[in-house]
Amino acid sequence: TKAGNKELHWIDDKEALAVMEHYFFGAQYHQTGSIARLQQTRPAFERRNVVLVIMESMAAHRMKRFGNDQGLTPFLDSLADKSWCFDSTFSAGIHTYNGIYATLFGHPALMKRHSLDMLSVPRMSGLPNVLAGQGYQNIFFTTHDEQFDNMSGFLLANSFHTVIGQKDYPLAEIKSSMGVPDEFMFRFAIPRLNALAANGKPFFAALMTGSNHDPRIIPENTGFVRRLPFQELAVIEYADWSVRKLMTYAEKQTWYNNTVFVFVADHGVPLWHDLYDIPFTFHHIPFFIFAPGANRTDTYKKLALQTDVFPTVMSLISKPYQNNTFGIDLFTETHRNIVFSSDDVLACMNDSLLYVYRENQAASLYRFRKGDKTDYRDQMPGVTDSMSKLAFAWLQTSQWILNHANNSAPQMQRTP
Repeated sequence: TKAGNKELHWIDDKEALAVMEHYFFGAQYHQTGSIARLQQTRPAFERRNVVLVIMESMAAHRMKRFGNDQGLTPFLDSLADKSWCFDSTFSAGIHTYNGIYATLFGHPALMKRHSLDMLSVPRMSGLPNVLAGQGYQNIFFTTHDEQFDNMSGFLLANSFHTVIGQKDYPLAEIKSSMGVPDEFMFRFAIPRLNALAANGKPFFAALMTGSNHDPRIIPENTGFVRRLPFQELAVIEYADWSVRKLMTYAEKQTWYNNTVFVFVADHGVPLWHDLYDIPFTFHHIPFFIFAPGANRTDTYKKLALQTDVFPTVMSLISKPYQNNTFGIDLFTETHRNIVFSSDDVLACMNDSLLYVYRENQAASLYRFRKGDKTDYRDQMPGVTDSMSKLAFAWLQTSQWILNHANNSAPQMQRTP
């Protein structure tokens, strides 16, 4: 709610900006009050269409790729085997609006702010705005009411030309408060993408699924055959089957071989055995990119964030551009630390250590790789201080950019 949209004031804004500039520019750092940088690319698939599927609650631990033995996602697993996979990706937050916002616009989830429901919609960087500037036609699909969470208002103000939602679907196909089932949304999208392709310009389509969310309705008489009796698991099977149908439909279209397909989740699902109060299972998500005709794909184990979707996809399809986000190109760059949050708990993580900030409680430092619950905060005060400062700076710099997003001042372009 807007009542929760409070400003963050952990450190001075100038200090926050300086920390983040140093994070992105390192030894070449010189203070300019901007993290905008000229992002180099290697566009093997320049100006291809982009189809981005943001999967509701598709936690990494639901996939065989990440150790699940229940056979819930056979198609996603098979597709990932043919894709560029970023297997240590974490979501910015734990809500769908966090996932849409971070994936599309490359900014973190601000702990006390509803990412899409702001009194004044900021003009963002990110996929829709940068691609629109390159002549792309942008369209967003959701299964349910497109005005929920101010989704359509935010997206239309940020270079989506069309938002398709419940108002556009046949009444008979709406099954619950979550609108239409995933497969129907995918099927509904195909002729609209065909129309965009016929215009002779590339398109960017983002599709937000909904079936894997309460009330978890599985439609009948669709050809889907469930294996498991438990609805919570069967609906994951259905979500996977729906993605298979999407790709089956897409393969038959003229634009298929000229498209990059991107799959990511909005967030995961927490399990009871999470060791820390920043639940990894709620944040660890799949992220992979499938490009028909790609000669060679790979798996990356480096730490990654949902915010990295934007520059990583752009590296495949775009000439160099201005990146004014918190995302990096995972093909060529590496995070020294990543920052993400679960509402009132904030995390900063590197390859071995996890810093956890809690409101109104003491912070902690853990050796998470070993599953160690010992708090090393007092034994490693220097590390604790530097990680806390980075976590605070990460969010406050985002807040500063949002508060100044509509200013007319020119942005700096520097190469990291």
